[in-house]
Amino acid sequence: MRGETSPNIFYRFHLRATDSAGATAEVTQDVVPQTSQFTLVTVPAGLKLTLDGQTVAAPSTVTGVVGIERDLGAADQNFNGRRYGFASWSDGGASAHTIATPTASTTFTATFTDIGVATNEPPTVVLTAPADGSSGSTGTPIGLTSTATDADGSVAKVEFYDGATKLGEATSSPYAFTWTPTTTGAHSLTARAIDNQGLIATSAAVGVTINAPSGDAQAPVVTLTAPANLATGLSGILAVTATASDNVGVTGVEFQVDGSQVGTTLAAAPFAVNVDSSAYASGQHVVRARAFDAAGNTSAWATATVEFDGSRAAPAGFTMTDVLISGATRKPPTTDQGRV
Repeated sequence: MRGETSPNIFYRFHLRATDSAGATAEVTQDVVPQTSQFTLVTVPAGLKLTLDGQTVAAPSTVTGVVGIERDLGAADQNFNGRRYGFASWSDGGASAHTIATPTASTTFTATFTDIGVATNEPPTVVLTAPADGSSGSTGTPIGLTSTATDADGSVAKVEFYDGATKLGEATSSPYAFTWTPTTTGAHSLTARAIDNQGLIATSAAVGVTINAPSGDAQAPVVTLTAPANLATGLSGILAVTATASDNVGVTGVEFQVDGSQVGTTLAAAPFAVNVDSSAYASGQHVVRARAFDAAGNTSAWATATVEFDGSRAAPAGFTMTDVLISGATRKPPTTDQGRV
């Protein structure tokens, strides 16, 4: 009988009686199941087994409901540099077989044969989607899927890459990840499988072309989050930060101080650059940021007027020279009289 494997279950019976006048009374009775324990052991000790498809380290003792079916597994495996092959179960079952939870405590022993020194082989992996030569558009999710197997162990995880950039990973089959591209152009996608002993295999590359979405006329929106507008006394290295959003996807954010770009255009959040205030003359400056999307739309500038502290009279790399004109005299101001 298959069913709930947890021992923490019970049946509750309800009995209701109604007399001729319509009055009712109800009682309940709980019936708890009979449980027992069974223990999973390996020879030699320390190997791994599976219970209901989940890996368990032996020895392991389990409490279950008597009569409920459980699935046992004993796969070939590497352990402490040796290779072990399944030989037998103490109940005579195959390497993978089903038992009914016994009425009395029972030990199930899986015996393995030492095959020899382990020689781990890398896994195999194929990127099954998207198709090679397919296309998409920025801001539209694309499903990445992969198949991966390991003949002498197990697959620990599959990582998905766009060129050298890791997009994400999956730790169980089916191996899948949803990628939302933010930049146009040609992209080379691969899947990388890592087995339980750390060996790595990489799939053949799949080429995908990402285009700008058609009909996107909506500009992104950017907010300058630091420094605050009208901030004073700023000194040292300043963190200039912004947030940006778009109906499809932000592809870049640019920062400027006094109309000159600082740092590089950032393609992904967090959008932040460091500004060395000591490179600028003390006094008032304009800090601003703007965002771009894949369709070429540009946001309005988000601006803050701030004051840099310090004693520098001119920006770094510049000197200030006073020029006196020979023979010039200063004429004092005059006051026009008789005018209203």
